[in-house]
Amino acid sequence: MEENIKKFYLLVAAISTTLSVIVAIKAWILRKELMSNYNLFFYFFITDALFDLVGAVFFKLGINNTFLMDFFSIIGFLLISTPFLKYLNFKPTRFFYSILIALVTLISFYALFDTNNAEKLDLVQITLQSLTLIFITAIVLYNFSISPEVNMFHSPVFWLALGTFIYSLIDSVVTSATNF
Repeated sequence: MEENIKKFYLLVAAISTTLSVIVAIKAWILRKELMSNYNLFFYFFITDALFDLVGAVFFKLGINNTFLMDFFSIIGFLLISTPFLKYLNFKPTRFFYSILIALVTLISFYALFDTNNAEKLDLVQITLQSLTLIFITAIVLYNFSISPEVNMFHSPVFWLALGTFIYSLIDSVVTSATNF
């Protein structure tokens, strides 16, 4: 049974790595069409592919990859959340979410180096990051929905926000359902 779990994990890691590389290549091709601050998504997907690959190798070798995955979740959170701040139209809202991102990042780094949790993935950290992304992208999506000047269906920012919203929502539900 354990051998099947290892095979399944390696298959999921291979699929995830492949998808990340495909999306990164697509982002590189569209880099002139994407706004400059959304180039961070390119770096996110390249970093994601690298971490998936290294995590799979660690897993195959029997090395605990928890620290690596927790570290990547912080890097990924920063690479994804930061560009959306530009699309929070109300300055106090932007300031609030900037502080929230900084706070969640500090909590995540504290949890990363907390020796009491060194052997297991920090689920509080992942849940906080997902909930923060859900709130930020929900506001960005709302701003697009009420803006008469922008055709949201033709905006790459809309699709990035929607994808991030759906991913974060599913991630937080799965994390909560399996671990709390």
